Amino acid sequence: MRIVRRVFLTLLVVVLVSVATFTVLRKFFGLRVEAWGAGYKPHFYFFKPEEHYSVLEKNRAEQKSASPAPAAVPDPAPAAAPTAVPGVSPAGDPPPAKEKTAGTTAPHAGAPPYWTNFRGPNRDGVYDETPVLTSCPPKDPNGPGSNRSAADTRRLS
Repeated sequence: MRIVRRVFLTLLVVVLVSVATFTVLRKFFGLRVEAWGAGYKPHFYFFKPEEHYSVLEKNRAEQKSASPAPAAVPDPAPAAAPTAVPGVSPAGDPPPAKEKTAGTTAPHAGAPPYWTNFRGPNRDGVYDETPVLTSCPPKDPNGPGSNRSAADTRRLS
């Protein structure tokens, strides 16, 4: 009985020391454990957040310096306007031309996809294309999902 008790106490001490060692390594030295492959083999490594953040900030600085500023794209000039009578503005004159930036031009049929990068074309998370609906249009009582046939709606009228 003494031998069993001694073996049990030895195993208990080994487990407690192992748990304490693992906890200290994890808490104070950045030890991380991830599953490798199909999850059968654990992969132990020490995570260095300072190194990770310095690489991340370096990459952000490179992206910011490499991104070109949007170039101004003027609207095409209107066709030759008929001569106007002084002091009288003919109806239907187009408004004066405004300059647009390259990122705010309206898409056309042959345009490449707009949102192709992470967080948008300028990587700033700003969507400046067609406005997005923020509310639902009013529901048509005879529209899709009303579960009424055309004959039912004629009878109700």
